Amino acid sequence: MTDKPPSTDPTKKPLKGILKKSKFIHPEPQAELDESIVSRAKASQTALQHANIIADRKRFQKHVLDCIIRLAELPEARNPPYSAEKPSESDAAEFKALIRAFQPSDFDDLVEERNVTGLCGYTLCGNPRLRYKGGDWKLHNNVIVKKAELERWCSQDCARRAMYVKVQLNETATWERAGIPSILIDLMDERARTDEEKVEQKMARIELDDRRRAAQDSEALAMERESTKRSIQPRMDIPIKEKMVTTAAEAPSLQEDEDADTDIHMMIEGHRVKTQGKKNQGVDGAT
Repeated sequence: MTDKPPSTDPTKKPLKGILKKSKFIHPEPQAELDESIVSRAKASQTALQHANIIADRKRFQKHVLDCIIRLAELPEARNPPYSAEKPSESDAAEFKALIRAFQPSDFDDLVEERNVTGLCGYTLCGNPRLRYKGGDWKLHNNVIVKKAELERWCSQDCARRAMYVKVQLNETATWERAGIPSILIDLMDERARTDEEKVEQKMARIELDDRRRAAQDSEALAMERESTKRSIQPRMDIPIKEKMVTTAAEAPSLQEDEDADTDIHMMIEGHRVKTQGKKNQGVDGAT
């Protein structure tokens, strides 16, 4: 059996494959490599930036913890003539310098740490805290108060001094206030500040509020841009044309209004009932 030679009939069409040709043009290998390198570099830069931010926040948090440990040991000068009302200059200066970075929650942690060691919650007081016997509630100045709240201090004067400091602390995170060294903390028993110092302190607080507001605005703007990207759709131009009036406007007549008023009783749910007036007239005329 011999193989047949391939047909050379010119009338027959050549065979075509069933697979369609791809219209996608593959980029050059070098272009793909360059794009990959650029995208990796951007991702690496973004990751490094976030890592630095996290590292800075951890560093500030560690600084706050170190300050709590240090302030729990104050005051160093506990003997007369020094007291909570008149602390030594070194203790007061160190306390005001370290407490600047605190939030109100950090201040509560400091009070709790001092109570654990048996000291009054006010940092510049070296007296032991009060201890009461009995239940969880006590009658103090004709007011029922939790015993745990009274036992945080050695006296109500120290409680007022501590609250005077706490209300000056800001809820803003520490890393947002680190660049404003002009924020100052006052003591309740301290001498009155001069007008220039008060103005400087107010300007520092205004600067802090502006920074916090700018951070909130930038965060809200970023969220808005992200939501806009997700919900963006192709726009369509819709032309609005005024409708041309071909008939002349007619003023309403008084007769039409009177006829409408007289026919109101013939309207049922907006439809006028037709009457057979002519038939009735014809019948009446016949009779």
